[in-house]
Amino acid sequence: MRLDAYTHYIPAKFLERMNKVAGDHKDIGKRMRGIPAIYDLDVRRKVIDQFKDKDYAQIISYAMPPIEHFAKGAEILEYLKLINDGFVELCDQHKDYFPGWIAQVSLAIPEESIKETERALKAALAGRNRADAGHGYFPGKNEDRHERAHAVHIHEQDQRR
Repeated sequence: MRLDAYTHYIPAKFLERMNKVAGDHKDIGKRMRGIPAIYDLDVRRKVIDQFKDKDYAQIISYAMPPIEHFAKGAEILEYLKLINDGFVELCDQHKDYFPGWIAQVSLAIPEESIKETERALKAALAGRNRADAGHGYFPGKNEDRHERAHAVHIHEQDQRR
């Protein structure tokens, strides 16, 4: 199996919420909306289907813009949960396309992010057959190819802005 890790994707519920509060977000937000495969599941699946003969799948992660650019404090945690829950749902429903995901947390809210990391790991472990000690997804010849590997992505936000 070929795995493409850190492929950017924006879960539907997060996208809906973001469009309400940051619909006119410029720069990277505007560019992200111009790439349908980042948020449109049908488009993304068509891209992946082009490589079905290669036994290809993606480990998804959040794209841009940084949540801290349009949210503060407790709002950040709300968005993190929308992203992480969206990834759990997407991976559960489309295991052949997305056998794993990267949890999103923020250093802008360190204590809450520790709790969100624990919550994300529990959600991840509910869908796994074995723990890899964080080393990723390594299918063996006798393993269920739908085992999922999960990592936590911590993006340090530059607070000097």
